[in-house]
Amino acid sequence: MLETLQQPKPDKILSLSAEFARCAIPGKLNLGIGVFRDNAGNTPIFASIKDAEREKLKTEKTKVYVSPEGDPVFLDHILDLLLGSEIEKNRFGRVQSVGGAGALTLIARVLFDANPNATVYLPDPTWVNHVALFEMAGFKAAFYPYYNHQNASIRFEELIATVENAKSNDIFLVHGCCHNPTGTDLKKEQWRQLVSVFLSKGILPIVDIAYQGFGNGLEEDAWATRYIAKMMPEAAFAYSCSKNFGIYRDRVGLAAFLSKTEKEAKIAQAQLGVSARNLYSMPPNHGSALVRSVLADQGLKTAWAHELNEMRVKVQSLRKNLASALRLHIDAPTFDFLETQIGMFSLLPLSAVVIEVLRREKGFFLVGDGRINMAGLTHDVMDNFAKAIAQQVRNQTS
Repeated sequence: MLETLQQPKPDKILSLSAEFARCAIPGKLNLGIGVFRDNAGNTPIFASIKDAEREKLKTEKTKVYVSPEGDPVFLDHILDLLLGSEIEKNRFGRVQSVGGAGALTLIARVLFDANPNATVYLPDPTWVNHVALFEMAGFKAAFYPYYNHQNASIRFEELIATVENAKSNDIFLVHGCCHNPTGTDLKKEQWRQLVSVFLSKGILPIVDIAYQGFGNGLEEDAWATRYIAKMMPEAAFAYSCSKNFGIYRDRVGLAAFLSKTEKEAKIAQAQLGVSARNLYSMPPNHGSALVRSVLADQGLKTAWAHELNEMRVKVQSLRKNLASALRLHIDAPTFDFLETQIGMFSLLPLSAVVIEVLRREKGFFLVGDGRINMAGLTHDVMDNFAKAIAQQVRNQTS
């Protein structure tokens, strides 16, 4: 039987990490995988998370299963963090998920049961795993225009035209903040226009929010999500705690539906729970318990928010310094857009040939489309990285 299987196409980000591990160049840098790194190149554990973990080890009495829907107190805290105090939560059906990808998987399965004829529209470009997640659920996936590679701007008029031409009850996935991979978000007025068209067309939005706190701040990064939750009769939300709590491998997230009524919300929650039960039975508890502890304790929550803000400021300083270094070495404003974008990722306008040379000769590993994890840079290598890019840009234009 197994001889009929074919080798799958490699994941371009995970395969990059494998190639990086084999590289012997001193000072090599993995700028592909989306993790935060400190000045020493390590991905640290938040001090607030360690404090919560120490307390958990002292007081935990059992390792018994949680339910398929997860820890309700954790879910309440995440909804409060995401939606604030002004939005009523009784129309939200929610479950704990295995990270953000798990949240999207649960949402996709339930939505396919509800409307298998819908098309799921994804931004062009988007996170590499989005298409596979929705196609695996059975959906037809399509792209809507999002990013203009020529001037690092939003293709907003084309985006709106695509929504207007979609069918009623089609689905549009949007990034709540810190768009991956471009680092370029809609402005508030653009969000308002987009939601207005969603309403007039009967579109269901899915908000994928994995970087709250990494862009402009915890409250600021939640603005678009809260606006959608306030204005839409129905929507879905996939939340990841991987980045903003630094608990990547613990796989902690939330999947939620906003429904028209409280009764429909309870049904949607039950359907999410059944899907979770069928997929993996029960969610892991360790990471979610730590998040719950941090958000429930005002001292830990304040400390966590301070640590997260320090990371956000560091990423913005890396953006500013890289833009300045590239401007210096190229003697042109080609990469100035990096300074105005937000979040962990950007797309560098580099050819596949240049990216391959940077990997093979310099040990700088970017994804093939030019995606760079800004949070993976360190100030120590900034000038060498900028020089390497400038040299290759000159070689390509000479």
